Amino acid sequence: MEEIEILKIEIAGLKNTIRVLIEQIAELKNENEQLKKDVIAAAIPKKKITPAQIPLTDSTVARLSAGLKGVLHPKTISRKYTTVAIQLITLHNAGQCSTVELCKASGLSYQGFAHQSMSLRKTELLNHSVRRKYSLTDKSKEILNKVFGE
Repeated sequence: MEEIEILKIEIAGLKNTIRVLIEQIAELKNENEQLKKDVIAAAIPKKKITPAQIPLTDSTVARLSAGLKGVLHPKTISRKYTTVAIQLITLHNAGQCSTVELCKASGLSYQGFAHQSMSLRKTELLNHSVRRKYSLTDKSKEILNKVFGE
């Protein structure tokens, strides 16, 4: 009889131990799932968002000019970086612009802009659509996002 009671007590103790172990395993699973979520959240880079309007100031033009250094032809004169930066900011703020608007913003003549727009289209920074409207390409939007993204 005593042996049976001792076995019952041992079985009850084992049941208790098993219940505690199951609870600890469940807690570890929850912690593991939370760690997985944290790792995934940390691995996904924060997406930069370009502001809707970029002010056309000397500092923003200088920042974008510096961002264009690896994109334009290596022998490009420094004034061209500035005019391209002005044109890209103007296009970003307006959505799309005509030739006259871009010439006026950058201070280029019509012939100067025509020559520059050809090289910008070759480097895929400028889209030319029907009715003489220009707009930004994905590549130029990416550059603006890299420079001005918040």
